[in-house]
Amino acid sequence: MSKTISVEAFVSMYLRSLTLSCRPCYEVECGPAPTCSYGLTRGVCSCCGNNVCAKGPGESCGGTWGFSGTCSKGLECIKKNALDPDYGYNGVCAPPPIVHPGTCPPSHKECTDALKGLSVHIPQACTV
Repeated sequence: MSKTISVEAFVSMYLRSLTLSCRPCYEVECGPAPTCSYGLTRGVCSCCGNNVCAKGPGESCGGTWGFSGTCSKGLECIKKNALDPDYGYNGVCAPPPIVHPGTCPPSHKECTDALKGLSVHIPQACTV
C-alpha cells in the first residue's frame, strides 16, 4: 500500500511540474509599461495587457510557455527543431523564412532535411 501511494504521489508531482500556474489577475499589481526598443507584447499570464518588451532580431524567444519571450512585429521565433516547432523549444527572432520548392545549398542541408524537400531561406543563415 505504501509503495502505491508513493508512486501516485510521484506521478502527481511530476504532472504538476508540467503545467503553468498563473496567479489570478486580480492579485497581480501592474506597473507602468516599460519603454522598449521593439515594442510591447503580452506576458506569459497576460494579466497586465501589453506590458512586456517584445524581442528584436537575434534575441532569444519561445521556450516552455513562451518564457523566453515573443518576437516583435515582422519577426518570427525561428526554432532549430523544425519538426515540432511548437514544443517549447527556444528560438531566435528573425525575419520569417521564405519557403519555396527546390533544394537548399549543401551548406544548408539541415533545412532541407527538416522540411522534407522544401527549401528554406532565412536571411543571413539557414540555421539558427
